[in-house]
Amino acid sequence: GGAEWRPAIEAARAEAQRLRLENWRLAGELRRELSQEACAGQLHRQRIAAAAAQQPQQEADASAGAPSAAAPPPSQALGAAAADVEASQRALAEAEGRNGKLRAEVNYLRSALRERSDLKALEREVVRMRELLAQPEEAWHTGGPLLSDEQGEELQEEGGEDTPGVLLAEVSFEMLATIGEAELAEEKKALQREVRRLQAELRSPSQQL
Repeated sequence: GGAEWRPAIEAARAEAQRLRLENWRLAGELRRELSQEACAGQLHRQRIAAAAAQQPQQEADASAGAPSAAAPPPSQALGAAAADVEASQRALAEAEGRNGKLRAEVNYLRSALRERSDLKALEREVVRMRELLAQPEEAWHTGGPLLSDEQGEELQEEGGEDTPGVLLAEVSFEMLATIGEAELAEEKKALQREVRRLQAELRSPSQQL
C-alpha cells in the first residue's frame, strides 16, 4: 500500500547523500587553498631572507669603492628584491583573498547543513517508514505487524483453553474491517506528513546556497 511513497523516500536519501558529498568536496578545496597560501608565504620569506643576506656584501663592496663583479649594483639588486617582494605580496594577498572567500563559503554551508548525527537520524527515519510501507495490507488493517503461526500459538497457550485469544475477540469481521480501514487511512496520512517534513528539512539547506 505504500509504493507511491517510495520515490519520495529515495529522493530524500539521495539529497542527504548529495549534501554529505558537497561537504567533503568543500573541505578538500579548503585544504588545497591553505596549502597554496603556505607555499606563497614560504616563498615570500625565502626572498626576503635572500635580499637581507645580499645587503651586507653589497654594503661592504660599496664602502671599498668597487662593486663586486659577481653581484649587480646595490640599487639594481635592491630594486629587483623590492619587485620580488611586491610580487610575492600580491600573490599572498590573492591567495588570502581566495582562502577567505572559500572559508566564508564553507562556514556558511556548515551553518546551513545538518550535523552528521542529524543526517543519520533522518536516514533511520526513512528506513523506518520504508519498513512500514513494505508491510502487507493485512498488517495495516490489523493495526500492527502480522503474527507468525508460532507467535499465534504462543498467544493461545498463554491465554489458556478457556481464555479467548487476541484474534478471537467478539468483534464482527465488518467492524474489524471498518476500524482497520480507518487506521490505515490515518497511518498513511501520518506517513505522508512525515515524508513531506523530511523532504522540506533536506531541501532547505540546498535552497539557501
